[in-house]
Amino acid sequence: MIKDIRVELSNLLLSLSDALDLSNPQITDHQQRVSYISLSIADEMKVDAGYKQDLFLASLFHDVGIFSTDEKLKAKEFDLQDPKEHWIRGYLLLRDIPLFRNASGIIRFHHLPWNDGQGIECDAKEVPLQSHIVHLADRIEILINRDKPILNQCNKIKDIIKSYTGNLFHPRHVDIFLQLATKEHFWLDLTSSRIYSILLQMETWVRSILELEDIGDISSIFSHIIDFKSHFTATHSARVAASSSMLARFMRFSDRECRMMEIAGFLHDLGKLSVPNSILEKQGKLDETEFNIIRAHTYHTFHLLNTIGGMKTIAEWASFHHERLDGRGYPFHHDASVLSLGSRIMSISDVFTALAEDRPYREGLAKEAVIRIMDRMVQDGALDADVFKALKNNYDNIIDRMIDAQKHAEEAYQKSMGGQRL
Repeated sequence: MIKDIRVELSNLLLSLSDALDLSNPQITDHQQRVSYISLSIADEMKVDAGYKQDLFLASLFHDVGIFSTDEKLKAKEFDLQDPKEHWIRGYLLLRDIPLFRNASGIIRFHHLPWNDGQGIECDAKEVPLQSHIVHLADRIEILINRDKPILNQCNKIKDIIKSYTGNLFHPRHVDIFLQLATKEHFWLDLTSSRIYSILLQMETWVRSILELEDIGDISSIFSHIIDFKSHFTATHSARVAASSSMLARFMRFSDRECRMMEIAGFLHDLGKLSVPNSILEKQGKLDETEFNIIRAHTYHTFHLLNTIGGMKTIAEWASFHHERLDGRGYPFHHDASVLSLGSRIMSISDVFTALAEDRPYREGLAKEAVIRIMDRMVQDGALDADVFKALKNNYDNIIDRMIDAQKHAEEAYQKSMGGQRL
């Protein structure tokens, strides 16, 4: 019997934010560091809990609209050129989730300069002051040289930020930062490897336990963030979520377990946020180094989800989709004695979806070819025969469900990319 899922909202959000900064050591923990600076400024301002909650969410996901590693690295340039595109993408991705409604409006303007007060408005819309806090916090963080001791850099960073007072940054926010910057603990906390736990202790809001439906809604949005890294994968997680939840139903899972399987499908490639676009979109065969980078993605998925707490079953279903029943999969080399039915369903769903959808190096395969390849994988000891039988017996129904999920994902992609089609 699967235990009830009890997931703390703050843990879920921090782990998902962590995933966004996996792709390069120069941006590791960037959004959590920005959140720490933003909340530290807000604490000095004595603002109310709602103001802080929206600021926390916005700063923790301010770069959610940046999909490629190259674009993330460009965003580290202090004089950032034309950042508006990723403001808008982030806003569009998050605005329809009730939890993020206010935060999305903050993200929408988070690189807008203060410009001696003119930054209080943009495109005839009032700009939240939290947007200017996130802007300041973001620019402070990118000034940090990660290869040098932080306390050796404080004065230089303070001088640079001070020189832009009133131009780029709100004067009051700069004054508060300069006060915080006199305290060594501020800098040491900011650059600590324990930034995750430090943020958990900052009491940004009352701790709340999420219901399964709330986890599903947030997971659905994160599936878009995972997949939109490349237009070649822009509907993959939605398709895996649809096929795996439907297969679970055919394998007599309960309604609640089917919803858990759908969430696992949405998040199964969370670790691919660590993979450069050059690998995801490569036309030819991957070399050894590239393939090794790919092989690490399920390891990252497992530990990101397991860190949340309360999601052990979902973490296993999501993360073991490249394991094999004969133990020759990766990265854990689990075998049939370890792999649960849920994990076996996810493996079948991921292989099935990958074969049936278009990839950079080939078009999606027809039903006969998919069945033939997967049957060979069953005979070779990779995939579960009973789950494969359920897939074969219900192939057309599952394909129809996947096509419907794909349409919704394509609509979300077009919306976030300003109408650009796949």
